[in-house]
Amino acid sequence: STVRPLRLGTVGQAIGISGIPGALDCRGKSDLFGKKLRVTRRALADQLATAGELLMGEADERIPLVVVRGLRIKGRGIPSPSVRPEECLYFSLLGKGLKRG
Repeated sequence: STVRPLRLGTVGQAIGISGIPGALDCRGKSDLFGKKLRVTRRALADQLATAGELLMGEADERIPLVVVRGLRIKGRGIPSPSVRPEECLYFSLLGKGLKRG
């Protein structure tokens, strides 16, 4: 599990993947209103981990794993969901703040 800035609660986070891309690149696709997406990359592995966490629980449920079957993936896969520091939304904001003062 992990936490997110300015959000209450934990969400799942993948610690490894096999047989699926870690993320999906949606840049260049159109949204519901026909506008091209310029930034969106979906964290597929983390989304699946979060869905599994709903079934596994976070306390004394004693459900060690969840098996996902029949998943159909559309789109361009990105093998690793990691990003370089200059691409990271949080890191780039922190860097700007550090430079100012």
